[in-house]
Amino acid sequence: MFSKLFGKTPVDIIPDAIWPNTEARYLGLLSEIKNRLRVDQIVIVCAHFKDTLEQLEICLKENSLNPARWQGGSLRSSFNFSPSAPTDPELYLICSEDLSPNPGRSRFSDNEKSNIRLSFIVTEVYPTPSRYGIIKKNLKTLPCSSRLSRHISLDEKLFDLFGGEQMRGMLKQLGMNEYEALHSSLVTRSVASAQKKIKSRALSEGPASSTEEWFQLYFRS
Repeated sequence: MFSKLFGKTPVDIIPDAIWPNTEARYLGLLSEIKNRLRVDQIVIVCAHFKDTLEQLEICLKENSLNPARWQGGSLRSSFNFSPSAPTDPELYLICSEDLSPNPGRSRFSDNEKSNIRLSFIVTEVYPTPSRYGIIKKNLKTLPCSSRLSRHISLDEKLFDLFGGEQMRGMLKQLGMNEYEALHSSLVTRSVASAQKKIKSRALSEGPASSTEEWFQLYFRS
């Protein structure tokens, strides 16, 4: 009986977009953000580090996009999912460290569910799996369907530590274009494997303003 009255809302996880470098990644991010603003009511762009967040804000404003800065907490308690919610698209910038790791329940009765469309775009890879897990946990608590995508560039610090040159060479042989994303389950698996190795050698997972600072503070090579 309980399962008939209450259900979960789906999270559509899009295959990772793999870019050859940071410049191409930013161009790809900008293109996806503009596309999602045409079809979704809420578009959330999430960075893992404050320096990335600041760079993104500059990039978006230079392209006539004015995102609101999200102040933190759980996604469910922060946005309006009621039928009277604004229909014009809203763009937000958030940092994953501000997301609640315990966002609450993920089941809803039919009258709680919303027709709001929400896209959540992750702009980079965190050194360990923890932040991506928190993002997915938060999305599962929303009373609306959501779409989750992630952009990865092969010049990120994680690849420098774990087979980046080999990976770049292999993808180049497969015909990777300088400004075109690949969707490769092999790269996604390599990222997950590297994150597990980093987690096993990390001293802790405290705050940092950049990827470089995180590795300086918390990773023993």
